[in-house]
Amino acid sequence: MALFPHFREHISQSGPVTSAQVAAISEATGLKERQIRTLAARYRDHPVAESLAPKPRGPVVGSHRIDPEVRGAIDALIDEIALKMVPPSRAEAARQIWGLLHADNGEHRFSADLIPSEKTIERLLAEIASSVWAKASMGSKTRSAQEAHPGEYHSDGFLDLVQMDHTRGDVILVDSLRREELGRPWITFLIEIWCQPTK
Repeated sequence: MALFPHFREHISQSGPVTSAQVAAISEATGLKERQIRTLAARYRDHPVAESLAPKPRGPVVGSHRIDPEVRGAIDALIDEIALKMVPPSRAEAARQIWGLLHADNGEHRFSADLIPSEKTIERLLAEIASSVWAKASMGSKTRSAQEAHPGEYHSDGFLDLVQMDHTRGDVILVDSLRREELGRPWITFLIEIWCQPTK
C-alpha cells in the first residue's frame, strides 16, 4: 500500500490532524485534504495498511437493498416455512420463498425486478441468530440449553436437586429365551447438585 508509509510518518495516534501533516501527505501522494482527513481517521482506528485500501462500491456488507414491502413478505414467509420444528434446508427454504414471491396466483404477486435472488434469500436465512433457530426448530430440552437461566438453585439435602439426561445405550437387548432383538435401551443419568453452604 503506497499510502501507508506517508500516513505512518505524518499521522500520530493522538492529537489533532494538523494542516502541516495534511500538506505533507498531499504533496507526497496528490490526495486532497478531505480524502486525507477521512483516511487519517481510518488509519487511527486501525493503524495498518489495509485501513487505507479503497473500499468497494455498493451496499455495506450485511445490508440488503430490498423493497420494504418485499422484505416484510420475506420475513413472514421465513416464519412460515423455515422457522418450524422440522425446517427444510436453507437452500430449499429459499427456493420455496422465492417461488411464492413470484407466484401469479399467490397473495404477494410482486414484480420480478423487486424480488431478490434465491442466493440473497439464503443469505437472509443465514443471518438469523442461532438462538432464534433453536427456539423455533428444537425441542424444549435442546432449546433450554440455548437459553439463559438467571437466578440460583437451592438444595436442602440428598437428591433434592439433580441434573438429568438420557441417551440410547450402545448395546442391543435380546429376549432371554428366544434371543429375539428387543432394541437399544434408554439410559438415564441423574447427577446430584449439592453445595455445602460456607460458614
